[in-house]
Amino acid sequence: MSKKNRESIIKKNKSTQMSLVQCVIVLVIAVIIFFTLNYLFLVKISLRYFGTWFLTAISLFFGFAILSLFTKNDQYNEKFHQRGKYSKKVIVFITGIITFISLIVIYLVISLFGTPMFNANAYHKLIGEIHEPIQFTNDFDAVNTSDNLPIVDTNLAAKLGDKEFGKHGSLGSEFHVGEFHDLNVAGNLVAVAPLEYNGFFKWNNNKAGTPGYVIVDKFTGDVEIVTGLNLKYMPSAYFGTDLHRHVYYKGDHAKQYELIDFALELDDEMNPYWVITALKPTIGLSGGKQVMGVYVVNPKDGAITFYKPQDAPAWVDTIYPKDFVLKQLNKWGAYGDGFLNSFIGQKNVLQTTEGSRRVFNNGHVYYYTGLTSASADEATVGFVFINTRTKQVTRYSMSGATETAAMESAEGIVQNFGYKATFPIPMNVYNNATFFITLKDNKGLIKQYAFVNVSDFSKVGIGDTIDKAYSDYGEKLNIENVIDPSEDDLIEVRGIVKRISMSVVNGESQYEIFLDEGLYTARYKVSAYLSITESGDEVILKLLGDTVISFKNVDLEGE
Repeated sequence: MSKKNRESIIKKNKSTQMSLVQCVIVLVIAVIIFFTLNYLFLVKISLRYFGTWFLTAISLFFGFAILSLFTKNDQYNEKFHQRGKYSKKVIVFITGIITFISLIVIYLVISLFGTPMFNANAYHKLIGEIHEPIQFTNDFDAVNTSDNLPIVDTNLAAKLGDKEFGKHGSLGSEFHVGEFHDLNVAGNLVAVAPLEYNGFFKWNNNKAGTPGYVIVDKFTGDVEIVTGLNLKYMPSAYFGTDLHRHVYYKGDHAKQYELIDFALELDDEMNPYWVITALKPTIGLSGGKQVMGVYVVNPKDGAITFYKPQDAPAWVDTIYPKDFVLKQLNKWGAYGDGFLNSFIGQKNVLQTTEGSRRVFNNGHVYYYTGLTSASADEATVGFVFINTRTKQVTRYSMSGATETAAMESAEGIVQNFGYKATFPIPMNVYNNATFFITLKDNKGLIKQYAFVNVSDFSKVGIGDTIDKAYSDYGEKLNIENVIDPSEDDLIEVRGIVKRISMSVVNGESQYEIFLDEGLYTARYKVSAYLSITESGDEVILKLLGDTVISFKNVDLEGE
């Protein structure tokens, strides 16, 4: 072998060796960048997630970009550069760009096969079995004004909580009231929010933890500030005590899951715990996410326990978050007859109405939303209740008003006051499916109440108390024809009239009857003797709940 050939082989080997060294340098730089960025953004480490691909691609790109800054052009490349070819620096940089684009394109192509375009039926079934009972009123007990009705929604709870917390002096400069969640705590309906840090410096000054949480009674609006707990692991904390980062690094398999819905819940002894839902794709590479379980975190000491959905403690209200199940419900409504039908023709396509709310029935918590056709008009084809713990879906087929239409109907009656309706709660009133609505002024305070019939939203009962709204609603329904109560359902009150007066509510006469036993309100149609009853007369009232459905003046009518 000639000397010239040997030198050529040695030169090629050195060139190859340099390429291997460059690859190692790129990988080392990429790994450093990957884990640095991952500490900040907590990317899910799985090929199922775009974040993993993107973070890998951007880390490799920066690896090549940094290498190109320190790459020298040899004479061979420099000569070609003068002839219009790329220099070695540029080649390294372009390699980084190509690597970045290639990884992103590969992910997008593979993910395409997991979309509804190819898996419409699988997406249709994500929500699970849909139960369809015959009648709503069979499953929901009738309520009356003797029942406690949850008048405090999340927005009002936030106002009440902020107002009460503002009375705690210096605490307000260090902490603020976080996001409220509705809970069923030992049979009591409450809204609970944690006290969160006011930024980095407040966290640094209070590393022992935040004082505790705020609890608002959903029936009465009573507020309690629970302090002295030192909740250390919080969403507003930093570094190792940041709740998300803590669960990501310390929770079993947490890096492989998508963590959503960080909600503070209370056990039956009023002890706070963070409940975090873990998701994982089940269709194709990255589609069809399902709940794998929940992480329950003690905010005081950071102890983490992972539970599969069926094993979660009984006090945990939310295993399936609202936005997650409503998305699945919309996929069920969209893809029943295939992918193309979901946007061409839209035969039998259903979608949820605007808005949703938590409701409580027989000790269980549900998400409620209406169902309407793809045209999204003012009429529903039914409504749905989804159990927050089991994801059991119950659909009631019933044509009627959407929640928005019912809200507008209630607002229309009090339009001269400018009150705004809250999102309604569906309930069984007088054995009719009914929306219960509170009407607020521009300060967010409740001023009146409304009951709106689902099937006919022109039938609205309004009052400045729940009793009066309930009675007004019964009148609008012509209650005598709506129900036929048995004697066991009725309460009889007998007494001497101390005072009786007439007033006009929403254009109709009603009588306030004051007895030793209490104050009762009767519509003028209940009895012709109401108008001639006087103080000192003995009367007999029969009540259904707090509604007077029978009135007898013993002095005038006899026994």
